[in-house]
Amino acid sequence: MKKILLYLFLILLSSTLFGQEQDKHLTFILFIDDKVATRDVTDGMFLIKDSTGTIRDKIAFVYHVGYLSMSSADYKKIFDSKLEYRIFMKFKYIEFRPDYSEYNYENEIPMGWMNDEYIIFKVFNTSNKESKNKYFFKKGVKYIIQVKIPGFSTLLVTRKK
Repeated sequence: MKKILLYLFLILLSSTLFGQEQDKHLTFILFIDDKVATRDVTDGMFLIKDSTGTIRDKIAFVYHVGYLSMSSADYKKIFDSKLEYRIFMKFKYIEFRPDYSEYNYENEIPMGWMNDEYIIFKVFNTSNKESKNKYFFKKGVKYIIQVKIPGFSTLLVTRKK
């Protein structure tokens, strides 16, 4: 009887472990004001929007230093999206020093970039004195994002020294 229960337990355990879908990872590095974001990134979401800006799907992800993880089913949804849909990445960054601050970011990612070897986001906030003195910000803008992928980088306009 004990052997039967042990076999049943092992069968259930193995089907549970192997039946679960694997998480998919996108190689992604995030800098906030020239510092690598480590653990204070929350509420990660890919928003899939149609041409009118209506959100057609939301895909949650978890940020880890060096990659984003999501379920295989959600990963597949991104690549099964209609060509006319646009993908936006949205997340929150929480800073505890010197005071508690929350920053919300949203930026479009062209579909072709999702297949690249890596994506690097460099976020610069107007509230950061060094960033504000180094880069030009449009009036009313709270942040700018520089995106780097293999063979391409968006350009930031810097101030003269």
